[in-house]
Amino acid sequence: MYREYFHFRCEPFGATPDPRFLYFSPDHAEALAALHYGLLERRGLLVLIGRPGLGKTALLYHLLERWKDRAETAFLFHPLETKEQMIGAVLEELGFEPTSGYVESCRVLRALAVEYRRKGKRLILIFDEAQQIPVALLEEIRLLSNLESPEEKLIEIILAGQPVLAERLAAPECEQIRQRVALWAEVRELPEAEVRRYVEHRLRLAGRRRGKLFTRRACSLLAQASQGIPRKINAICFEALSAAFADGKKTIGELDIRRAVAMLDETGAASTPAAREQWWLLRRLRWAAAGAVMALAGLATPRLHFQQPNSAVRQPAPIIWPAGSVAAAAADTASYSHAAPPVREPASTAARSTWVPPPAIEAEADRTAGLPPPVRSAKASAVERVLVKPSENLRRIALRKYGRWDREVWRRIRKSNPWLTDPNYLQAGEVLVLPAWKARSDPERR
Repeated sequence: MYREYFHFRCEPFGATPDPRFLYFSPDHAEALAALHYGLLERRGLLVLIGRPGLGKTALLYHLLERWKDRAETAFLFHPLETKEQMIGAVLEELGFEPTSGYVESCRVLRALAVEYRRKGKRLILIFDEAQQIPVALLEEIRLLSNLESPEEKLIEIILAGQPVLAERLAAPECEQIRQRVALWAEVRELPEAEVRRYVEHRLRLAGRRRGKLFTRRACSLLAQASQGIPRKINAICFEALSAAFADGKKTIGELDIRRAVAMLDETGAASTPAAREQWWLLRRLRWAAAGAVMALAGLATPRLHFQQPNSAVRQPAPIIWPAGSVAAAAADTASYSHAAPPVREPASTAARSTWVPPPAIEAEADRTAGLPPPVRSAKASAVERVLVKPSENLRRIALRKYGRWDREVWRRIRKSNPWLTDPNYLQAGEVLVLPAWKARSDPERR
């Protein structure tokens, strides 16, 4: 709503990935250079570590963009439980149907790696959120890294995850895979000076051309409150700009940042659905009042009314954090502004910042298209609405609701929530519609 008010061409602090806002601090650039060097020198197994919200996934997408003409890549981010599931997902990402057995699939993968090498290309496998991978599956990944010719490695593997990944790899049972790691890279929180440059970078790309919108003291407090984590920076700035728009202010000062942090804490304090509804009603009334004032002043445009987000555009929403704990707002996956992962077919310009389902999910959708629809009760209450909590992802919600998490569950949930684009990224405070559905008798293991 505040775009016209602040003369922005687009939302500068959105919650969804956007390649236009890609930003790398010197620390991120160093990690990117290290990974690029590791691939260039065919070092085999590389590891990227970073807290949630720091931009690990953004960095990996940018890295793959550099290598798109020189490598075939498989980017895996959905939960993997078994070695058969893993090797099947890799082959599907590469555009091939999985074979009947694990050994045969490994043979096919090796043949593909040899063929890519003959054509002068690399084979790169990336496992995002690797801290969720079971120890037994990490051992299978180690065995994949052993695929090599007498001269060089045939497969390059990157494990990316939160600091707990480093702790797991340090455990005695992971000694063999730890010995295979040729390079460690790490991304860290932005220092205060980088927070200021990060904010200015996003404002400039959004169309801000003149004057300082955030004061120096505001940026200093922003760095402290956000702990230098880009996801938190975006959430606080979005709230501060929303409040400034409603109050008719043109500059964001220290007090505005304090109010934004307090507002985010207040939403977390509203622990009951009724309290949350009351808070949202008050907030919308405040925005509506601001819009009415602008309309009377001749400044409002037809776009200044409230709209429900459609399936093509997912509107940003403020993050709801626990009371008194802005520091605890980091979610399970990075939300650093970044480009969508490379896909085999060019995406339409209307959806360039939307996650594109990998071939695995597309294929599963085709295979399950003939299944009976979800079982619906005669009562409307059969459709459950769930409020997303901080640090919660779709896998946890699905396991709690259906007792399973696989591509079929993802397809059914997305049908009821068409605005969903990435199963690993949920905005705290969103409401999910979970269809009533009787799972089949042979669900995948958790």
